[in-house]
Amino acid sequence: MTKRPEILYGKTLRKKCNCGNLYITLNKNEKGELVEVINILGKGGTCGKAVNEGYGRLISMLLDLGEKPDRIIKTLKGISCIGSSETKPSCITALAEAIELSIEPHN
Repeated sequence: MTKRPEILYGKTLRKKCNCGNLYITLNKNEKGELVEVINILGKGGTCGKAVNEGYGRLISMLLDLGEKPDRIIKTLKGISCIGSSETKPSCITALAEAIELSIEPHN
């Protein structure tokens, strides 16, 4: 794994999902490449919060190992759970949608 730069450039999105608000920070390096994803579920101390933190760490590790964001999006997007709907997707689909927004040409 590469050493994390001291400075990354990013933005944080708030995505409403079936578990509540998911805050997703998408950080890019100086070349504009997505290199780090940090996501926090707005409910402290829950299993969902821990699982979402784990998703972010794993996605960041995959990016560091050279995985392309579009493959990560394809893998995660559309995963649903018992409480998800068209207006409130699962946390993992909301995360994939945020990553997708970060790699669109206008971002």
